[in-house]
Amino acid sequence: MNNYKFFTLAFLIAIFAFILSKCLLVILVDTWDLKGIVGITSPKIDAYDPRSVHFGFQPVPDGEHRGKSLNVIWMKPEAAIFGSSVAAEGFNPDNSFWNPNGAFVAYNYGISGLSIREMEQHFEHIQALKPIKKLLIVLDFFAFNALKPAIAFEQVKILPFAHRPTYREHLFQIGIKTALSLEYIKANLHRFRYIDKCMNFFDGFPSMIKSLIRRLINPQSTDLKVQKFLKDKQSAQSEQSMISVLYLGGKKGFKFEDEKGWSSYEAFKGIIKSAQKNNAEIILLIPPCHAEMLEIIHALGLWDAFIEWKRTLVKILNEIATSNRSCPLIPLWDFNYHNVITMPPFGSSNETGKTPFFSDPIHFNGEVGDYVFSVIYGTPSRNLGLSDTVGVCLNQQNIEKHLQKITEFKKKYQNENPEFSQGVKDLVNNVVF
Repeated sequence: MNNYKFFTLAFLIAIFAFILSKCLLVILVDTWDLKGIVGITSPKIDAYDPRSVHFGFQPVPDGEHRGKSLNVIWMKPEAAIFGSSVAAEGFNPDNSFWNPNGAFVAYNYGISGLSIREMEQHFEHIQALKPIKKLLIVLDFFAFNALKPAIAFEQVKILPFAHRPTYREHLFQIGIKTALSLEYIKANLHRFRYIDKCMNFFDGFPSMIKSLIRRLINPQSTDLKVQKFLKDKQSAQSEQSMISVLYLGGKKGFKFEDEKGWSSYEAFKGIIKSAQKNNAEIILLIPPCHAEMLEIIHALGLWDAFIEWKRTLVKILNEIATSNRSCPLIPLWDFNYHNVITMPPFGSSNETGKTPFFSDPIHFNGEVGDYVFSVIYGTPSRNLGLSDTVGVCLNQQNIEKHLQKITEFKKKYQNENPEFSQGVKDLVNNVVF
């Protein structure tokens, strides 16, 4: 009986010590500045690396829905870049063309696989915190598929979004949950370099046990570098799994409206109109992708939908401009067609001998993102060593000619590279959805 009482007492003391240690970590260390996020103290923005902060990788370092939505509460930016992992990797929020002399507190809200359905929620969140003055949306064709399973969207529902009545409740819940996570303990231990002090306690233990303990309490630095995080994430996926992830919806097909009447085009309109209410400067762009991705779209039987998508975007923007003449026509730039950026083979250097543009069919390096900004703002950069200027600003007057031209480019590319086109078709046919 005494042993049972002793065990119970020891267990309760251990629980109390665990909770106390958590409270002390939050109060004294708080690597992720949870107190600043939930509003207990003022955000300690100056204590973090500015680049990682502006890319949304600090203070909470996961770079996904949770981290980006919490970090934006903490940062309350004035300018934002929205999109999928292409936006997250390829576009610098502090680019000198888009954000000259750091005029705005800018934030990269790119999230891997972000759909328009999810983007709508994240955008309303940032607007409720502090209406942004400048908006760049990096548009993804696959993000408009209304038949994509709402797996991530179900997770998004429980996030603390500022435009929802449950905001404070969810913010408190996720703050407590995060503070109690093992990941948070590791980050705090690493930040204050308690590791060696902790290891001194285990000096008499066998080396194998010490090694195991060190791996447990010494995680890789939580100050994640943007490029490394995304590169590791992408390298874990084969091309087949990438296609499967992009084309979520699989055998259901690809539609812009689901069976319940929800429309990705209407959600897109809602984002634009919400930004216009606060007179935000808006730029839309369709980013370049490697020619292989264009072949994948064709092999999936989606080329006509892809063309119609571009046509409809122009139509929507024209309708918005017509209905609200106090706002200028929003520019829509297209870089996504066969051109001197999208056609170099993987692993090859361009004519200047610099690194390849693409790491896979959709992700390009920051130099391409900087080039895109330079074209949009009227001063095409020569850093890529391109023989032609890439990028077309679409409107009602040039859209049909442009669509006809890029379809001709596709046919020419397929005729000149028949084996490659067939290889992509075989790849797509082997994808399991």
